[in-house]
Amino acid sequence: AREDFHLDVAVRLGRAGREVVALRRTGGAVCVLGRAPIQPGPIDLCVRAENDNYQLLAGRGRARILLGQVPARALSAETITRRGPMHFCGVVIGMYATGRGRLCSVPADFDWFEYRPCAEG
Repeated sequence: AREDFHLDVAVRLGRAGREVVALRRTGGAVCVLGRAPIQPGPIDLCVRAENDNYQLLAGRGRARILLGQVPARALSAETITRRGPMHFCGVVIGMYATGRGRLCSVPADFDWFEYRPCAEG
């Protein structure tokens, strides 16, 4: 799979504090689709697949905010193949932590990961 074509919904430390952000990476270029400040505590991150787009949402319970959406075609095998060789492996979801290239002294621990349908909201 090509790492330069993907979507992220993430919790990170922004300039004004803790925030949730939606990112689109296509062809290696990163675009911030949306961001919103969030309070401490649990938050649900959501990728909703519609007929022709992916919606990136975050919130608690049914209170979700739409951070951005991307046409499904932007991540299709046909679109990616036109930009160079690739091996399409289908849609994949995963969880990761990063220091964005810097050594970090605070670990990122994940006790569990649950994947379930995104609540309507």
